[in-house]
Amino acid sequence: MTDENPDATKATNHLNLLNAGIITLDDIIAAGASVSRRSLPPPAASAAGAPVAAASRAAMDPIKVGASRDEDKKRVVVDGKAQVRAVFANLGNNYTVKGYGERSRKGFGDFFLGMDAGPERDSQSHDINKAIQSITAEEGFTLGLKATRAAYDTLDDEATTDRTWLEQVSDTFKRAPMHAFDAVSSYMVAAVTKDLFGIPDGELIVTAPSRSNLTAPSCCPYDFKVVSASLFKPDPKPEVVSGGPYLGQLLAKQTATLVARLRAAKTPPPGRLMQVLFDNIPPVEDDRLVRTLIGTMMGLPGLKAKIADMGTELSYDHVRDLLKPAVYKAMQQIPVPEAVWRIAAHDHVISGEKQVAVKKGDMVVVDIASATNADLKDNIADVSAIFGGSRTGNGKRPTHACPGYEMAMGIIYGAVAVMLQRA
Repeated sequence: MTDENPDATKATNHLNLLNAGIITLDDIIAAGASVSRRSLPPPAASAAGAPVAAASRAAMDPIKVGASRDEDKKRVVVDGKAQVRAVFANLGNNYTVKGYGERSRKGFGDFFLGMDAGPERDSQSHDINKAIQSITAEEGFTLGLKATRAAYDTLDDEATTDRTWLEQVSDTFKRAPMHAFDAVSSYMVAAVTKDLFGIPDGELIVTAPSRSNLTAPSCCPYDFKVVSASLFKPDPKPEVVSGGPYLGQLLAKQTATLVARLRAAKTPPPGRLMQVLFDNIPPVEDDRLVRTLIGTMMGLPGLKAKIADMGTELSYDHVRDLLKPAVYKAMQQIPVPEAVWRIAAHDHVISGEKQVAVKKGDMVVVDIASATNADLKDNIADVSAIFGGSRTGNGKRPTHACPGYEMAMGIIYGAVAVMLQRA
């Protein structure tokens, strides 16, 4: 099978894991897949004989990738690195993210990622963003090691025989040590959020990679992934459009109860970032604390990376130096997210690799994959577009650039290092 498309091969391995019940289709699609839906092979039968939907990027999104404008849908697709950077920089205040806020208000409520630059957003985001940005890559690496080891321990405890979970999986899928990271990642993310926020608490919010119903308790990271997809994907699937707001409301209710209990206990709350929220948001504004907490946590379920060969030395510098080229390449090939969106604030023209006419009210789909793929083709190692732009360097920092870049990359390196040790 030497003539196989590598992307199709990756997708087939994911379908194998789906059919075995190790991961769910929602885990891949609703959260922003580590294997792009554009690379999925033709529909395959599941273990029960039911068809598994698969589609190209063009079929997935009802837009013409690379088109300058779809008049009927009032939509512009921005592709190319220069254009993507122009949208994120937003130097002319051409774009608004208030569409995120409109969606979030149907679920857990307003939060600062749905606000444009200004005093209100700054007042709500400054302290938590500063705290997140203060977490170094080295600290993230240590957290990634700890969380991924905990994930394996959890899976081993749930194994039905005296053999480890990975040993059982490897019997069925010879390449499982590489692709099993999708199954491990949910438990790893839950361990990370537990360390940073004290969530899941095990009662109101529990660790779960999927759910079979829409009742309490809330599930971490699954519910956060679905809610995130319902907000930030330009065209979320219908079940995500309907399920996201409901799960957001459930998260708000469960989290509010947890916060009330922590306030009543009058003891330091668990998790360093939860402590920041408690220190900077008074009890009278706990509704905002809950919304900020949920909104902040939504970024963590996207922590995934592919695996490359390396040794077993687990110092941060050594692991980073060995893994960085392969991890960057994997992230650039299939970025998560592949695309985000904005609303045009007024008529304008985007200048860059292409000229794109934009009208006020248009949905502007930012094709992040086009930017990262272009860099990959030119041998440029740059994943900043995946994080909404860079917070370092010269020039204006994009308002919505992720403050957790250093922490996230450290966690990824730590997680992959443990994965390789277990393989």
